[in-house]
Amino acid sequence: MRRTRILVADPLRIFRSGVRNLLARESDFEVVEARSLDEVAQVIDDGCPDIALVDLGLPPAAGVAAVFQIGDRAGAYLTAWTLAIASSAARRAS
Repeated sequence: MRRTRILVADPLRIFRSGVRNLLARESDFEVVEARSLDEVAQVIDDGCPDIALVDLGLPPAAGVAAVFQIGDRAGAYLTAWTLAIASSAARRAS
């Protein structure tokens, strides 16, 4: 059975590690990490994720448009969150 590949993209190592540790409890998941949009592009080039968990504040081009470009490029299910931008931008993303 093929494992579900999950991308965790967030600039904070502690957040990425926490999500990785939580998902590692399931043997069906392969978790890959990225801390910037450049690293996300590399992960996608290495093998598209099935699911992308992405911070809306991911550098260098943070924002809703950048995150949706990730979803379009990867063709993955996309979940986005943020702690770093105005609530009006988060509402536009939903």
